Amino acid sequence: MTARSDYCLFRYGDTTYAFSTEIAGEIVEWRPHTVVAHAPRGLLGAFNLRGEIIPLISLSCFLERPEKETIRHASLLILASGNLRIAAGVDAVIAVQHIAPWQIHPCEFDDPNPASLIRGATGNEETKTLVLDGPALIARIAETIRAGFQHSDTKENEET
Repeated sequence: MTARSDYCLFRYGDTTYAFSTEIAGEIVEWRPHTVVAHAPRGLLGAFNLRGEIIPLISLSCFLERPEKETIRHASLLILASGNLRIAAGVDAVIAVQHIAPWQIHPCEFDDPNPASLIRGATGNEETKTLVLDGPALIARIAETIRAGFQHSDTKENEET
C-alpha cells in the first residue's frame, strides 16, 4: 500500500492530529449511541449509520490521553481499514490537507505505547500536527475490543 499525501486534520483536546484520507473516509455529526453491555475499555457503544452498525471508540483510551470529562464531541470521524469501520469522536475537524511525505519528521515520546501509533509530526511547535498511523491504530482497537470481549466471556463462563 502506498501512503497517500492527503490528510484529515482534526483537533482532539489541545492537540492537532492527522489521519490519511485512506483511513478517514467520512465526517458525521455526533449522534446518540447505544452502550454495549460488558464492553471493553475504549468502546463507548455503537450507532446505526445508514443501516450499518458502527462501533464508537474513545481516542483517549488508545492514544493514552486523559479521558475528557464529557464524552460528547463535535464530530465523528468514520475510520476504515479493510472491512472494519469505526467512529471516533473529535473536537473539531480542521481541514483536509496535502502533507508531503518529506514534511513528516520523527518525534520523540517517553511512552512507547502511543508512540507506536504516531508516524511523526509536521509543522513547528506552534502548528504541530501529529500524524497517526491509521492502520496500526485500527488494528490495536480491533484487537483490544476482541480481547476485551473474550475476557468478558471467560469471566462469565467461570461464574456460571
